[in-house]
Amino acid sequence: MADKLRTAEKREKALLAAHEELKQLTKKAEEGQHLRKGGGWAKWLTLSTIVIGSISYMGYLVTPDWREIVDSKHYYSNWKIRTYLSLPFNAASRLVGGIANREIPVWLREPLLGFFARMYDCRMDEAVLSDFRVFQAPPTIRFAIKAGDPLRFGQSLVVDDV
Repeated sequence: MADKLRTAEKREKALLAAHEELKQLTKKAEEGQHLRKGGGWAKWLTLSTIVIGSISYMGYLVTPDWREIVDSKHYYSNWKIRTYLSLPFNAASRLVGGIANREIPVWLREPLLGFFARMYDCRMDEAVLSDFRVFQAPPTIRFAIKAGDPLRFGQSLVVDDV
């Protein structure tokens, strides 16, 4: 019983100490707010600087350079050059190369390769293998025709000048 009483007294003292500490922190916070009320000009100065700076920068981006005014036909503005140089050409090339080296499924070969054949007006009736389903992937690498190789026996890619 004595132990429970001592434990209760310790808890009460700890709660009183925490309460006093909370009072002190609250008082300090109120004093800080009092000080901040007098410093409203700093907030407005910061806000106005950000707004004026943003508007000025946007105006700078929109206003043409004098070189563009003099010869707008042959002058590329800075944003066009920056945009072009920021494009990820190396990553895009690696991505397209990785896709090109993949095996094309048999069910997708005819629609996909047929689309490219129609797009570039290829006459597949002249090819040795006119059925797209028998092509091995990647067709861009393995299906290479060299000058002088016959498409069909008796035909040649080389056109004789007459």
